Amino acid sequence: GDWGGDDTPCLGGSVAYPRSRFDDPSQRPEDIEADLAHFAKQFALVRKAAEEFDQNIYISHRPLFGIACNGTDYVTLDWTMQTAARSVPGSLDRISLAIAGHMHWFQEIEWEKHGHPTQLVIGNSGTKLIHNTVRNESYYNGSLNVRGQWISRGWTTPNFGFVVLQRNGNGDQHSATPNFVHADGTATQDLGTIVMPRFSVRAKQSAARANTVA
Repeated sequence: GDWGGDDTPCLGGSVAYPRSRFDDPSQRPEDIEADLAHFAKQFALVRKAAEEFDQNIYISHRPLFGIACNGTDYVTLDWTMQTAARSVPGSLDRISLAIAGHMHWFQEIEWEKHGHPTQLVIGNSGTKLIHNTVRNESYYNGSLNVRGQWISRGWTTPNFGFVVLQRNGNGDQHSATPNFVHADGTATQDLGTIVMPRFSVRAKQSAARANTVA
């Protein structure tokens, strides 16, 4: 399909840099510390709640592990939430899928050895707000490191559309099918169906054990 956008590759290296709020002179350190303390308490609650279930999905407005190019380098999108989560050991261990919006494009990122929860950003129903400013990109085989974990595969596209998320029977897989809607009202599935491990702790742990044996 007609993807539009800026196809110029990001000039940054193999690391997506976190943007610390402490580097921003317009923000007060005491406000930053208060935010980190507040969200650390929230992630402690996430860790406790996730112990009760085998399938755990983290849903938020801002993506935990979304990435973008700032014109020269890859950067991460939410330093505050990432830092708060990292301050609570095991807070995301039983989270296999994170769904978010905020960024007005589609992004799906998976990680080597399930180092982070699979990140699914479904913000591309608001692409007119950033018309033709987001690059179409794909990531494979450890091409980019985000907060200590390498991406195994992923996609970013600014095309307007929506996503159909389905569980595939009783197996340990689910699928996400991005649908891109064009000006004439037709929809295409330019990325096909992305099949991922189902959002279950059991599937995540089995895959991790298989990677260790291999």
